[in-house]
Amino acid sequence: EDVNKLKKEIDMLIKIRNIQTLSIAGGEPLLYPNLNEIISYARKKGLKVKIVTNGCTLTEKKLEELKNLGTTEVVIHLALYQNRANCTSEEEMNLLRTKYCQMFREVRGIDLQFIMTVYPDNIKNLPRIIDFYKRNSDIVSHFIFTIYQELFPEKAPKKKKITVDEIRRIIEKEYNIKPCAY
Repeated sequence: EDVNKLKKEIDMLIKIRNIQTLSIAGGEPLLYPNLNEIISYARKKGLKVKIVTNGCTLTEKKLEELKNLGTTEVVIHLALYQNRANCTSEEEMNLLRTKYCQMFREVRGIDLQFIMTVYPDNIKNLPRIIDFYKRNSDIVSHFIFTIYQELFPEKAPKKKKITVDEIRRIIEKEYNIKPCAY
């Protein structure tokens, strides 16, 4: 993608949508060769910058670089279905989440968030995952659960569908609070 075209799109979004935050996602943004230039441009325009990543290439050095460029938020998408090495259970995923929490504790100054997709076969793990977020609330500002939806439900095997209410009830029970958004 041409950097100048992206800059023009940022300018257009500021003008017609009055955006305050530029979210950079899609594919893996940390692999984009002109990411630093786009972050710097967005910050010069007064925007906050959010990076949505799978975190595979995120290191403490890269996080420090993103911070110095002006990145304000990083959302790490972690889920079992991604088939990551040494991550075949939620316990192992929590070890990986812990690694990221420690990294953000070291670097400081960038908002850490996690996102995961909830499937019929992993909804039972939400209490364990929520417990992880509770224990790391000093560094994790948001956790986002998205509900898996079949693109072609007529071709998919019939599975029980997950509802927002199911997730809401689990969050309410585990935190003894009501979610702020759902």
